[in-house]
Amino acid sequence: WNVKTLSTNVNANFVTPAAEQVWAATTFAPLELSEKPVDFVSLMGGWRQAEVNRLVMGVKSGFVQGMTTRRIVKNVVGPGGLADISERNAATVIRTALAHVSNEARQQVYAQNDDIITKYEWVSTLDSRTSAVCRSRDSMQYEIGKGPLPPAHPNCRSSTAPVISSEFDFLDKGAKRAARGAEGGQQVSADTTYYEFLKQQPAWFQDEALGPVRGKIFRNSGITPEEFRVISVDGFGRPLTLKEMAELDRRVADYLKEE
Repeated sequence: WNVKTLSTNVNANFVTPAAEQVWAATTFAPLELSEKPVDFVSLMGGWRQAEVNRLVMGVKSGFVQGMTTRRIVKNVVGPGGLADISERNAATVIRTALAHVSNEARQQVYAQNDDIITKYEWVSTLDSRTSAVCRSRDSMQYEIGKGPLPPAHPNCRSSTAPVISSEFDFLDKGAKRAARGAEGGQQVSADTTYYEFLKQQPAWFQDEALGPVRGKIFRNSGITPEEFRVISVDGFGRPLTLKEMAELDRRVADYLKEE
């Protein structure tokens, strides 16, 4: 979809990586689900080899054929499938694996068209269920092949988008992105970061996303959405404790003393 979408909007010749090339990159590239990356097959720890093979082939063929996640799960877990593995467990692995494949495919597109695509941007889901690591990475831009990639955790919903050469900046005018706030689905400016979106939501929604204490800090300590993003996680995307946040920003410490 990347090349088709780009070609529709940008008058240039884009290179499309072959499916086998994408799959090879997927199986070679580690998943960054923690500070210690794991390989693709490690998602299926404890499974029998036949079960691993069935899921891998199901994901591969489903991706190439453009199947939905639900359809792939049905094919893998259905009659004659992984009888000893719960559908929920298999669905988690499949969703995570598909996210890995999709984002590696995007990276292949970016790398092979780097005369037009200069960087890539992390795109997180704007709602109250987004994880701390994905909240912190939303809208961050990275050098192709050098930054983190989704999935950041099992069932990760984040993706990436290409950053096009400045000569095509006019394409960004009026661009929107989807969000689901307190009033339901909506469209917000494409430049809106996760924490800017959250700042526009009522207190109960902020507390649902961050937890009650962090929600109050977010609203009442005087720090900006960007400052909150910076002090929320460490370099690996792990959520920091309240004590660690207070050590990074005195305003958090002062607010906690007042509570």
